[in-house]
Amino acid sequence: MAKKLFTKGNKRQKKRDPDKLYERELLACKYLLAGANQAEALRQAGYSETTCTRRSHIIFGRDRVQKYLDEQRKARNKRLDIDADHVLVKLVEVVERCMQDVEPLTNRKGEQIRDDDGNPLFVFNAPAALKGLELVGKHVGVNAFKEVVENRNTNVDVSKQMSEDEARKAIDQLMGNVDTE
Repeated sequence: MAKKLFTKGNKRQKKRDPDKLYERELLACKYLLAGANQAEALRQAGYSETTCTRRSHIIFGRDRVQKYLDEQRKARNKRLDIDADHVLVKLVEVVERCMQDVEPLTNRKGEQIRDDDGNPLFVFNAPAALKGLELVGKHVGVNAFKEVVENRNTNVDVSKQMSEDEARKAIDQLMGNVDTE
């Protein structure tokens, strides 16, 4: 038996390829890759305002759209030769630039400006240097910004149902207030 074609009214339509993007989806993806946010990309692609604000996460969450975006991003990164190592090297350069010797703050005449106590003033971009150091620290696994919680006593079973007295005793034991026998 021959394949049955879907019909809509008097027009016959072929079954659509589920991996192929619609024209407006493709256009929205291109705007998104160019730097627009999801709602703005849909708006520029011709979607209605309601669709832009309420359904952008649904449209960009579709498997075929995600697949296309991933392919395009990988191609762009390959073309530009950008990888995690490249990003880290550039980030370290920015941090080093921000941490360089501080420059003296000068007036229009080129003279160094001093504070009320006569101390010379210098220019230093502390927020940029700190943010850069934070990003480098997180990337390389230094964990300088990670809080460490240490559990020294592991012989208390908190998964079982306890009475109030048992719970207090377990808390005291964990806090080191009571010696275990």
